[in-house]
Amino acid sequence: ALPRAFHFLSLASVFPADVLDELRYVPGNFDAAYGNATGGIVEIEPRQGRRDGVHGFGELDIGSASAMVEGPLGRGSFIIGAQRAWVDGVLATAAAVSERVTGEPTSLLLPRYFDYQALFDHPVRSGQLSVRAFGAGDVLRARTSPDAAQASAFRLRNDFHRADLVYRTRQQGFDIRLTPSFRY
Repeated sequence: ALPRAFHFLSLASVFPADVLDELRYVPGNFDAAYGNATGGIVEIEPRQGRRDGVHGFGELDIGSASAMVEGPLGRGSFIIGAQRAWVDGVLATAAAVSERVTGEPTSLLLPRYFDYQALFDHPVRSGQLSVRAFGAGDVLRARTSPDAAQASAFRLRNDFHRADLVYRTRQQGFDIRLTPSFRY
């Protein structure tokens, strides 16, 4: 489970759609397997990487850059991806131009975010072993004046990082899943 599914202001998902296999919504009153959360849960299950060759993409636009590569690794597969936004830089530059033209200071909310995923899946005996590392971070700051002495000190930061070792198997009609994880 991820602590949140989207970056600040819902600008982008913290887990890219290209990596998703399953997305389930579990409303309130869920069982203890999800811990001590108090509201509904969005359960995200990543897919396995492609095994028919190495594939990938890179994307660069005015607000962000992202890249992903996937392919076979031994008998298993891997997916590595990352995304970084610079919306804050674009907005600050536009505000600076506007301030020069109008002579009026501009107040702004400046969002910045990143996320990363590294997934490895490998068949073992009668099951599947997965190693996953992923995380995301957001910074939302306010700029009320271009003058540093008068600028607002508002800054909100939120990030998470997680590493999982997942073993799945089916024994005597039961699905067994063992998932030790480290979360920050």
